[in-house]
Amino acid sequence: MKAEATFRALKSSLAVRPIWHKEAPRVEAHILVAFLGYTLWGTLKHSLEHARLPLSPIKALHWAGRGKSLKRGYLA
Repeated sequence: MKAEATFRALKSSLAVRPIWHKEAPRVEAHILVAFLGYTLWGTLKHSLEHARLPLSPIKALHWAGRGKSLKRGYLA
């Protein structure tokens, strides 16, 4: 359930549409990319919590996408 919510958040924030693969290598590659995305999302969430930054992963990505930097304890 948690993984599905994370993928839903990633897909909506990146404006990704569903992809239907027919060939096994493409399906496996898609699963690998999805797994890597989920792993990076979890790592970002953990890093934000460890740094005690009051941001969700999606807010941190939006902030970083605007060319802003994140510093411990405050937003620069």
